Amino acid sequence: MASVNLSLRVFLVYFALIGMAAYWGFTVVSSQVKPTIRQTTEETLVEMSNLLAEFALPVVQNPQQQHAFSQHVDNFLKRQYNATIFGVKKEDASIRIYMTNASGIVIYDSSSLAIGQDYSRWNDVYLTLQGQYGARSSRRVPGDETTSVMHVAAPVKFQGDIIGVLTVAKSNQSLRPFFALINSKLKYWGGLFLVLSLLAGAILSYWLTGSIRKLVKYAKQLTKGENIPPPKLSEPELISLAQAMKNMREKLTGKEYVEEYLLTMTHEMKSPLSAIMGAAELIEPSMQDKDLQHFTSNILLESKRLNGFIQRMLDVARIENLSHLEKTQPVDLNNLITAVVAQKQTEAHKKDIKLTFICKDDVCIAGNDFMLQQVVDNLIGNALEFSPQYGQVNILCHAQAGDISIEVADEGLGIPEYALPRVFERFYSLPRPLSGKRSSGLGLTFSKRAIELHGGDITLENISPNGARVRISLPKI
Repeated sequence: MASVNLSLRVFLVYFALIGMAAYWGFTVVSSQVKPTIRQTTEETLVEMSNLLAEFALPVVQNPQQQHAFSQHVDNFLKRQYNATIFGVKKEDASIRIYMTNASGIVIYDSSSLAIGQDYSRWNDVYLTLQGQYGARSSRRVPGDETTSVMHVAAPVKFQGDIIGVLTVAKSNQSLRPFFALINSKLKYWGGLFLVLSLLAGAILSYWLTGSIRKLVKYAKQLTKGENIPPPKLSEPELISLAQAMKNMREKLTGKEYVEEYLLTMTHEMKSPLSAIMGAAELIEPSMQDKDLQHFTSNILLESKRLNGFIQRMLDVARIENLSHLEKTQPVDLNNLITAVVAQKQTEAHKKDIKLTFICKDDVCIAGNDFMLQQVVDNLIGNALEFSPQYGQVNILCHAQAGDISIEVADEGLGIPEYALPRVFERFYSLPRPLSGKRSSGLGLTFSKRAIELHGGDITLENISPNGARVRISLPKI
């Protein structure tokens, strides 16, 4: 089963909490809507019943005089309203009014449903006649809550005595549009709140895990060997972790570096040492001068080769430990490259290679003369080694916007595609076309680091129809 990433887990936990909170809030609010509306309605009915009770005294005292009261109530019930209450239209009255005498017998009913009936046992009448607050809620159809009717009574008094009861009844069905409206509003705003909360949750989870994603990316870059600073983080714990990862990588890199150096040195030194030892073992005092000269020349040649390798190792080690150039001076690249080209002409003539250098601009930079001379020497030497006989090596130096460019191009077979990403790696080298031998693989490593210390950049690419070109870019003074 695939693992769930941290961002999604944070979001799911947030979603669960928000979902439960929203459900609980909706349930609580919904459960309080009906009681609240009914309580408000009951309060209104209390006031209305007490007001009407003041006008009902003549009717209770003399039921024969109820005509005027009845007429007013009928006119009231027939009124057409043009009211909109919170989006719900109110067009007519939805109440019933009835009165009883002191015995609980109904003497007036606006709906003409219970005149003459005994209501003394109903709580609204019974409690009011006892001097208490009388109210009840009854269902017209047993078991059907939608037929529930609220009854609120008020005493009809004469000289302080209760002589009757006036009850105002209102069907809860008339309140259903308000219940529906409030539920609709709750669902709308609740849904909107949930959507906004989920959006906020997604943003929050992404933000909370942002530093961790940076740290993961940094770890992957360190794994690839990239030398980059730790990412900018806001959490002290993650900052410490990033620094620890960097320190660990540096220590591992240093260990790998030493191991690789030892292995390469052993391999590179073994060949010339074996040649020197073999030649030395074969030399005898009685040997002919011709043979003696041959073995002596081999010893000298292999000694120079070994010394050159050791010197190159020392140069690379020294330059890799530098974080910046300690001392710089004005360097005229025209003069520097001209001198190196003159030194390389002998090597070029041996292979009948035409070595040309063109520079028409003022190409002065601030740098280290020795390092730059080594770089140019390495690049021209590589170009000569990989060039075919009767080929041509062209060196071009020119100024461009803000930079100075140096190009060294040969007409060899070019660099294999698989080797292009690795040509600047330490100890990586390709066999020479004629001899099949490999170099120490340190020349381009030295060159790349030296150019970086000068604030420049170096690239190597294949050119059409054949050959390779090294391009260096250095900042002007």
